[in-house]
Amino acid sequence: MLHRLFTVFAMLTLALSIVFTLLWLRSYRNSQTLSVPMGDYWQIGLWSSGGGIRFQIISSTQPLPVEPWFKSYYVRNEPTYPRSGWRRQFLGFSAYSEVGVTGPSLRYAMTTPHPVPTVLTQIPFTLWMFNRRRKIRQSMKGRCAVCGYDLRATPYCCPECGTPVRHSDNNGNATPM
Repeated sequence: MLHRLFTVFAMLTLALSIVFTLLWLRSYRNSQTLSVPMGDYWQIGLWSSGGGIRFQIISSTQPLPVEPWFKSYYVRNEPTYPRSGWRRQFLGFSAYSEVGVTGPSLRYAMTTPHPVPTVLTQIPFTLWMFNRRRKIRQSMKGRCAVCGYDLRATPYCCPECGTPVRHSDNNGNATPM
């Protein structure tokens, strides 16, 4: 059960990694914005442009304007306006807070280069692939796929963990006992 759950998780992270890669490639030409209103006074957004991805949370004392939940437009310079709050940057990563940008509101945002989420979402899939490859190699060498015990003396069941042994025919196709 845990193995199947990890398999599903690895496939979902692979799909998410593909999405991040496509956003990364498109971010140099188009900007994409995904905004999800959380009531009238809160909004969560994801913004992709120029090789970076930004996650932001906006809260306001006034109702926020309702915008389409997904926008795509050509890259343009952001408007310059006086900002108050704090900003920290280091090696392409940044975090900042703005106060009163769109009326009496507060915005928190964190920006990261696109390769970071892309690589982080590929890690579970890579681990799954290495684990799968190890199990296939062990079963082809006459070892238990679960614990790696040598099964040459016990052809039907692993004496270490009790797993039934799967035999393969001459073509390498596994058949259950």
